Amino acid sequence: MEQTIRPRDDTNFDYDKNKNIKLIKSLFENLANEILYQIFEYLDFYYVYNGFFDINKRFQDLLLSSTIPIKINTPNVSKSNFERYYENMIIPNKHRINLLCLSNPFTADIILSSPCIMSDFVRLETLILDNITAKNLYKIFLELMFLPNLHTLVLNPAEYVENATDIFSKIVRLSKLKYCKIKYQIKIDDDPLPNYFNDCDYSSVEHLIIDARFSYGSLNSLLYCFPKLRRLSIDCLVYSRYEDNESCPIRLLKSLKHVSLKLNLIKFNKFEKIAQYFFRYVEVLRISTHYDAAYLDAKQWENLITSYMPSLRVFDIHYDGFGSVNGLTYHNLIDRFTSPFWITKQCSTISVKNELSILHQRKDFTFYWQLDKEVCPYLQETNFNSVKYVHICSTKANKNPANYFPNVTELTINNCVEKLDDRL
Repeated sequence: MEQTIRPRDDTNFDYDKNKNIKLIKSLFENLANEILYQIFEYLDFYYVYNGFFDINKRFQDLLLSSTIPIKINTPNVSKSNFERYYENMIIPNKHRINLLCLSNPFTADIILSSPCIMSDFVRLETLILDNITAKNLYKIFLELMFLPNLHTLVLNPAEYVENATDIFSKIVRLSKLKYCKIKYQIKIDDDPLPNYFNDCDYSSVEHLIIDARFSYGSLNSLLYCFPKLRRLSIDCLVYSRYEDNESCPIRLLKSLKHVSLKLNLIKFNKFEKIAQYFFRYVEVLRISTHYDAAYLDAKQWENLITSYMPSLRVFDIHYDGFGSVNGLTYHNLIDRFTSPFWITKQCSTISVKNELSILHQRKDFTFYWQLDKEVCPYLQETNFNSVKYVHICSTKANKNPANYFPNVTELTINNCVEKLDDRL
């Protein structure tokens, strides 16, 4: 019997061929170098090293021969693992690193004890030193002056700082620096010692953040050394028993536009001096205080702004005075911020913690409303038609925010333990 030969099924053949092609293309090692580099950009460089360096020589070459800038973070790794990472990756790539974050004390020990010194990181733009010892901090400062591209510095010393003068005096010597954030601790019972910067150079820093207790008496001296400041933020500007440092001349800060201050035991008349000396060109002012009800005197603010802060367009003040004065008194004070000056200015947010907030023509609103008719019988209910964003911080929700903000498009709720109106 003659055997019938079935014709070849081209469909199955093409399917098998396509399947093989797909399998070949799905192998990670066959991806082009350009694609691999794009993938690496989405990963922390330590994990790229840990996952690919030991696969084969091709991946080692990829990690060592590229000219693409890299960011070096130091996650929670053991000292031995970091030493291996340092030898295999950091030293060979020191000319490529544009961001270096050292978050463990031993990382700085290893870097500073090796022949590869900080000044070899010629492309370094951002340096983050977290939990660094004072000994290593001063060693690193000696090297940083030779880095031509360093524009961002973040410092968080590990030990208590008795006097920050040495740290700031070294910061001002970094001639390319534009952004500096420093966080340090002093013993809570200590009165911050004054910092004198009379012998310091002039800093190039434009954005300065001090996340620490800083003496009011040192502010004039500090600002004199930072003539190019555009943004200033101090987390705790505290009054000190030491005499104010008024020997330093006053510098007019024409570039200073944004100021954020948390004030501790500083009376309004002391703050007035700061504003009169330094805030003539400030456009955005945010302050927080818990002392001296004079900060709620609308007439004093009107005189201060008119005379010394003519450029001000955003004014936020948060007063944490719950329990020190009855709510009715607070309301009477705050109600004066509804005068024609404030309505015309269209820039203000005035809030008392756990009490109330008022706002004039702002697009955002922080909602602290916790008063009712029994506590404050003169409370007026106003619609804020221009507000688009509302942030509710009250623990009681006896007012429905929807009644006040009919055009809001974004809502954030914190600490609201009572159920809000279903109509919200």
